[in-house]
Amino acid sequence: MTAAADWIARRKALADAATDGPWTWTEGTNYDCSNADAAFIADARTSLPRAVAALDAVLRLHVPMRIYDECDHPHQDGDPDVIDTGEFLTCEEMYVYSICRECCVENPNWPEQAEWCADKHDHRRDGHCATVRVITEHLDAP
Repeated sequence: MTAAADWIARRKALADAATDGPWTWTEGTNYDCSNADAAFIADARTSLPRAVAALDAVLRLHVPMRIYDECDHPHQDGDPDVIDTGEFLTCEEMYVYSICRECCVENPNWPEQAEWCADKHDHRRDGHCATVRVITEHLDAP
């Protein structure tokens, strides 16, 4: 088991031992709780910020990168709608979809869609890869 998997397993064990939620709290009220609930609450003070930092780091890696086709119409110098892709000039009209910069780019110093990525999976206009979608689905769950 990896260190991350072990860390997650320990958090799950604490959560499983604690009283089922959802929990509520009213300011100014003292509650008696079981040792398992107390252990869960005490652990949450350090584990929750670590988990949030880990999720934030993953989400900062997996950012969308917009993919454009070349446009076939002229643009004026200084035109604010012109997009320089590094290979050609285009415009927003030619936006096709977004890819994940972490999952679909081979060389971060030359960010372009890897050929294997173009055929490997579907891309969405929101650019969210499976990693971001899974995290978001779990965070949005009730």
